[in-house]
Amino acid sequence: MTVHPTLTAALPTTHPSLTATGTPMPPTPTPIPPVTIEPTSAPLPTPTATSGPMLPSASILFVRDGTLQQWSPHTGEVKALANGVNSPPIYAADLVVFLQEITPKQEFALMIFHIPTQTVHELLSTSTISLAVPYDTSFSISPNGRWLAYVSGDSPDSATVTVHEIVIENQQVSVKSPIFTVNSGAGWNWPHQQLTWPTGSDLSWSDQAGIWVANLSAKPINPVVAISPSTNTYLLPPLNPADQDKNPGTAYTKFIPYLWSSDGRHLLVYEHRYEESTYRVIERDTNRSFEIPDAFSGHARDNVAWLNETMIIVIRTDGSVETWHVNPDSEPLMVQDKTFQLPLTVQFNSLMPLADNQLRFSASALHGPAVTALYDLSIESGELTKISPDIPQHETALYWSPDGQYALSRELFFNSTMFLLDANGSTPIEMSLVFGLGSCCWHWYKLFPAAGPR
Repeated sequence: MTVHPTLTAALPTTHPSLTATGTPMPPTPTPIPPVTIEPTSAPLPTPTATSGPMLPSASILFVRDGTLQQWSPHTGEVKALANGVNSPPIYAADLVVFLQEITPKQEFALMIFHIPTQTVHELLSTSTISLAVPYDTSFSISPNGRWLAYVSGDSPDSATVTVHEIVIENQQVSVKSPIFTVNSGAGWNWPHQQLTWPTGSDLSWSDQAGIWVANLSAKPINPVVAISPSTNTYLLPPLNPADQDKNPGTAYTKFIPYLWSSDGRHLLVYEHRYEESTYRVIERDTNRSFEIPDAFSGHARDNVAWLNETMIIVIRTDGSVETWHVNPDSEPLMVQDKTFQLPLTVQFNSLMPLADNQLRFSASALHGPAVTALYDLSIESGELTKISPDIPQHETALYWSPDGQYALSRELFFNSTMFLLDANGSTPIEMSLVFGLGSCCWHWYKLFPAAGPR
């Protein structure tokens, strides 16, 4: 690992362009048009709004014009942290990992930025190694910030997975030599090149042999096929227009990792068929599995999420809700707990499980005016509460704060206005002055102490 010389010169922690606060840019609350998502039954309970908008205590990281920036709500300050961010960054603990363009569209460096000390380190350059996919899906960092993994190779069928350990001692960051390297088997292609983390020390990837897991804390590291490939089949119509008179052929479904349970024992997958996917829960190592009935991904999809280590929730666009729990000792793998009906027929997005069987999410109108609002659902009682006014957006991307109290909301697929919402019913805050319309990659992060970097 080396510290990139040009970057350390450009990004010292005392550089005036990075530490000067400039003119604070506090967002101004903007009234929202009074358009509402109509419930299908009695009006929903709503919280009592506070006297005015409340700002979060956590800061928000984002990328704008190739620069990693940080907005601190309590001061209104927007501060530049690192330049040359040429890929969607990956955030974990106090680290940000991204690709930096060295030669336009040809050569990149894989960079690690340490937020508290505001130092940036170069791990490798694509002049010496070829990343399998030259953007965000070719590298990943464990949620605890301890392990960095990336995929290299010139061919999808000759990809190599490499893992480094990141060590932070006395606010100094070092990246050790590779502790683990494995050649992936055939079939490392979209959408299987994802690297996922069942636990803080387990790395997972997929190829034609199945879904692999490697315990990075073990000595030696011995990857195993934790989930075998699908043996389920379906009829695939001829794809060539000239063969439309021929009978459908038989094809295998594919397991595409979606969400691991928090203990890493069960994986929620998309079971992919041609132009369609269903949801399935698979138990690691035993391959016991359960297809969730009548739940589909894709446009106007059904939403599925883990509520805790052993329970999932399914919310469909017709407002029907089901909860299922893992059955550890016998078949079937999943057993249904509850089923109830919500008084909304909408697109449910961005499920945010909280403690005490609470779930928060956004709901967007399927038809009519583009409208989105936030809701809180009690799994125990089935009571649904609207916790934000409506905002003029549809099919939103939502970025919840870790405590579920705040959310950033933006229209999917468009550089549209972003809003900051809180769960106390206050007027949403329009954030264009802070983020602009061309930013991306937002991430909630704790504030720096007033005295400066730690």
